[in-house]
Amino acid sequence: MDAHHREVLQNIEPVVKCLIAEHIENQNLWLPFGLLYPRGYSDDRTTLLITEALQIPQSIRAGFVLNALTESGLPHFHRLLATHLGEMSSLCEWTDLWTAEENRHDGVLHDYMRITRFVDIPTVELLQYRYMNNGFRPDWNLDPYLLIAYTVLQEQATQVSHANVAKLVNKTAPSLSKILGAIAGEEGKH
Repeated sequence: MDAHHREVLQNIEPVVKCLIAEHIENQNLWLPFGLLYPRGYSDDRTTLLITEALQIPQSIRAGFVLNALTESGLPHFHRLLATHLGEMSSLCEWTDLWTAEENRHDGVLHDYMRITRFVDIPTVELLQYRYMNNGFRPDWNLDPYLLIAYTVLQEQATQVSHANVAKLVNKTAPSLSKILGAIAGEEGKH
């Protein structure tokens, strides 16, 4: 990162700190288990999740899997952001908070797939492995502005995609719709 980029990022430190504090203050912390089992674990809830999932058309299942794979890319984004935005800055603090929140998205989507078995799990896991193994090395010439812009656009695209799938499954799988709505809502805050 050149001196100009570093100076600009240092100058926005106070704003970033305020935005992080605001985000934490307004955070609606949910955990994957709580979204899947809001009243605690029960076989009835598992049966309901499976029954609803079986009604989801294949085309929507494909969209769900694509969204889940997108969430699996988190380690690559964290690496890029943490490496290129500085270790001792508010942006680093934000990257860690964002990573913790995004990790839950990946977790709840994969837990849902495993519980409901509405997709072929070994195939999805192989796709996930290959996706991660291929790495993510964008051609952005170490420009932190491009990295931030790309991340913001990716967050918006993911928000829209999760929200659209939530709408499509709302009548047949309301439990999944609620899960995807929670994820889309959080993506909008990122």
